[in-house]
Amino acid sequence: MTRGRTSRLYTTLVIDRQIAQSVSAVNGLPGSRFPNLFALFAQPRHPHSNIELENDILKEIEKLKTQPVSDEELMKAKNHIKMSYLQSLDANADIASILSYYEVLLGDYRYFADYLDNIDKVTAADIRQIAARYLNSNNRTTAFLNKEGG
Repeated sequence: MTRGRTSRLYTTLVIDRQIAQSVSAVNGLPGSRFPNLFALFAQPRHPHSNIELENDILKEIEKLKTQPVSDEELMKAKNHIKMSYLQSLDANADIASILSYYEVLLGDYRYFADYLDNIDKVTAADIRQIAARYLNSNNRTTAFLNKEGG
């Protein structure tokens, strides 16, 4: 959603609508053995407000829940995930870390061997289903940083 200048949120909010100066996301907080947080960060571009930007972000999230992502967007995301994963196998210590991670998290270090195949199995329908399940108002906490007096 936010990876690179051609990502969904960056294109919509920063380039097309010019309502944001920046947009980014992070997943995996506080850690893999606990319920994860998916966090979106965005900075409004003057004269737009945090509320305006939040509303546009929520519209894009709603699209994820109701419209399938394009084949191109899905392939791009898969390629990025797979490339990051392959780059993480750069050294024996990194491989050992990944193997122990899957053993502790899933109880089976062999998940390592199936990871890339599992990424390829993800469909646009899966994305829509997961977005509808987790990206909803019951799971959302919003925080704004405003200038003092503004």
